[in-house]
Amino acid sequence: MDKGKLARWFVDVTDGWNKALHNAFEQNVHEEYRRTNPNAVGDVEGDIKRMREFYYRRMTNTATLLIAITSCAVALLALFISIASALPTHNAGTNVTAPTPSSTSSLSNLKDIVVAAAAIFTAWAAYKGIFKWRNEESGKADFELSRRVGKSVFRMRDVLSDARNGFVSAYEFPAGFDLATPRNEGSAYAHVFDARWQPVKDCALEIQSLRNEAEALWGPPIVQKLDRILSLANQVRTAMVAYVRDKQVSGAHFRNNKDFGKKIETTVFDLGGEFDENGETISPNYFTVQVESAVSDAATFLRTKLPS
Repeated sequence: MDKGKLARWFVDVTDGWNKALHNAFEQNVHEEYRRTNPNAVGDVEGDIKRMREFYYRRMTNTATLLIAITSCAVALLALFISIASALPTHNAGTNVTAPTPSSTSSLSNLKDIVVAAAAIFTAWAAYKGIFKWRNEESGKADFELSRRVGKSVFRMRDVLSDARNGFVSAYEFPAGFDLATPRNEGSAYAHVFDARWQPVKDCALEIQSLRNEAEALWGPPIVQKLDRILSLANQVRTAMVAYVRDKQVSGAHFRNNKDFGKKIETTVFDLGGEFDENGETISPNYFTVQVESAVSDAATFLRTKLPS
């Protein structure tokens, strides 16, 4: 038979199955990516590539495991038959035991037993190898996700610090704005806060996309820690809005509630801490302490997912 024709026939027969399998896996990969990262934040192509590689490795090893299980079942059956045939038989009703098989037959049965035992050992070794691979893949998944989540968490800490910088330089205000009137001053600060908030918003979207993936692997505890960080970011935005509205009315909102006004200001701006009348620092900024605590809490959890 022509080898080329045989190879071509095999390719033609399996091509349809290969295409169907490929399309099914690609569909699963993209559906899972859209579920875990609905806003398509971050390295989209890189994330899809990693998910695709994982699916194909899992498919290959699952097929190997099924083959190993089938081989083990066949080998066990062969072993049972070989052992049964090697035993002397007893004729029912006659109390006569059949003669012991000849040495040639015994050697043949022994050979079958050895082959079956070797097949069982091979299947067991394949199972152990796949089990080890599964543990390695699980560790890699934990490590990769922990790295990505940790990177986003620390980035949120940094962008919140930038957004709350107590020093507002002149170039941050819109060009040509007249700050002489309260409404113009409020609009100017709104412009500053909108620019400062954008990196925080982008980072929050990134954390939200990772949050679903982390919940799938690690459960509710990580969700609570990430939600705490996102809540603090939202508090900053709410405080910025309140600060702008107070500026638009010449401070009338905070004038009658100085404690509330001070809380809003220390949320919007980190001036390095709380100061007494002489300008001495008496305590760190309360909101900064909350952010650092939330970030530290999440980081401590993520470190448990790293290889020891």
